[in-house]
Amino acid sequence: MFRSVTLAMSDRIDVLESAGVVLTTKEGRPTLPLGCAALEGTCCSVYEHRPVRCGLFTCALYRRHEVGEVDTDEALATIAKTRELQRIVHTRLADLLGDPDIVAPGRSLADMVTRLREMVESAPDRVAFEEANSLTLLYVAALDQRIERVFRNQPAV
Repeated sequence: MFRSVTLAMSDRIDVLESAGVVLTTKEGRPTLPLGCAALEGTCCSVYEHRPVRCGLFTCALYRRHEVGEVDTDEALATIAKTRELQRIVHTRLADLLGDPDIVAPGRSLADMVTRLREMVESAPDRVAFEEANSLTLLYVAALDQRIERVFRNQPAV
């Protein structure tokens, strides 16, 4: 859902690096690129020493579940539908980009979208490229909108 997490001074960089995480720098601060190399399936391999910002994050769907706006079955169904849409997007983009490794662990949707944008912009006939790949582009847009609406959306104040 995000491209990176800026680390706090108290974060255990040594633990992250020993887990295979390659850190970057953003505005002079160490940054954890996402998809995180410490993620094994759906579990954090450095959970006890995860970055502070990771521990503070709760998605909008979880917040809505906590206050009773969404029941557990509905939340799980929403997650399952989103994962299926993500699988479709990853498969279509891997085929389109000609790179099956683009869907490997540690690669984010943002990586794929960036590569797709580069392909669209460098296509000799941009309109023809977009028409030929319109279904893939629609799936990408649908996933992006779903993530924004369901998971990132900040609660109303």
